[in-house]
Amino acid sequence: MSKPFYDRDQAERISLTEAAMAERRTVRERWIALAAPEGEPWSARAALAAEILADELAVVDLGCGTMTLERYLSKTTAYHPVDVVARDTRTIVCDVNAEPPPSIDAQAVVCLGLLEYVLDPAHLMRELSQKYSVCVISYCISDAVKPLSEPRRAHAWFNDFTQNEVETLFTHTGWVIVHTQAIDNAQMVWRLESKKPKKTVHQNKNSINNKSKEQKLYIHSHHKCASRWMIAYLAKTADINARSFTSVDRTDLIRPSEADWCLFGNSAYETAASRKLFGIHIVRNPLSILLSAYYSHLTSHPTDGWSKLERHRAVLRSANLVDGLYLTLAFLEQDNINDGAVGPLYALRRWDYSDPRFLVVRMEDAVGDPSGVLGRALGSANMKVPNDADFRFEAFADGRSIGDIRPDAHYRSGLPHEWRDVLPQPLINHCRWAYSDLLERYYPEVLS
Repeated sequence: MSKPFYDRDQAERISLTEAAMAERRTVRERWIALAAPEGEPWSARAALAAEILADELAVVDLGCGTMTLERYLSKTTAYHPVDVVARDTRTIVCDVNAEPPPSIDAQAVVCLGLLEYVLDPAHLMRELSQKYSVCVISYCISDAVKPLSEPRRAHAWFNDFTQNEVETLFTHTGWVIVHTQAIDNAQMVWRLESKKPKKTVHQNKNSINNKSKEQKLYIHSHHKCASRWMIAYLAKTADINARSFTSVDRTDLIRPSEADWCLFGNSAYETAASRKLFGIHIVRNPLSILLSAYYSHLTSHPTDGWSKLERHRAVLRSANLVDGLYLTLAFLEQDNINDGAVGPLYALRRWDYSDPRFLVVRMEDAVGDPSGVLGRALGSANMKVPNDADFRFEAFADGRSIGDIRPDAHYRSGLPHEWRDVLPQPLINHCRWAYSDLLERYYPEVLS
């Protein structure tokens, strides 16, 4: 994948938008790399929308982005996020430029900063008026008193309605305007009510999160991606949220009825996608995987029931550091490292990172901020999470601090960038080429 949308110059952004308009598709480059801070300028908009929605039992956030709206809604309001890519495990993935918006048990739908990116706004608004009774929607009008500093196409916007034009659009697609308010010099927000009769919403306000408790949560990981730490954290989190949890080595070993949450320790995209085991995908910098695997395969990783690792360890002990690193790379690139389990680098190279049904979480971020990163990824602002202090490096490394290296320990150093000082340059160059898709998307700093 190429660089994030707003890292490009204006001409390139306009070109991407115009190409997408000609091809009748969403500018996915705009949304895949969306970061949480990008939603902060829109906090006032989200707060206003939440105020307008104060009496709603449930809302659908269509084009949820960084889910800023959820922070301002009442804790008794059920929140249903929808977006073109998964933002957490609750997210219903829907590209409104390619498919109808979902029908969800809610009376209100929210479209904040969405309509500008829609190829056929009239069709979408008509669909929504048939499915929902209330719509709170914003729009940056083209006849604003203070014009934008850049052309609208530079923001991946597909349309250019004036205030009168967008309000005419609403009334012609089955809506009645009941409230209008300016957010700033360019942006307006409206509360619309459908001309169709209101529907009844059935909502359990006491649920821990907005998913049915019976809905499964799948977490996909790989060898040397903090598997032991992840199992401990997920087991504790599941326990305090009254969920059952299990972990298995491979994606072909789980039965649908086994547990509420399941971690796959050696996941393969082909199996996960074909079995519809969509959920969280834990990734790690491949160069860190390589270095970590070399040392643990050499000394600390258990070999019980793993004959391939026993033989590999014997080979590593007869080799010097550089040769051992290349031998480890070959081991991790195998399609079967133990009883059908795929090697982590084999799996990461073949994963389809463009599949929006898998929410990618960097291992480095998860262990650095467990409650913030994993708590959010697991799916609810109301999710109970363990104490972060219980899951720091020190707690798993017998009190040692990050950087206090013990060569024979499973939790050896905790240093995320140690590979730069140890791996030979030809091996670094190979990894930058072999895992370029993963690195460009999630570890661009590794490429420089």
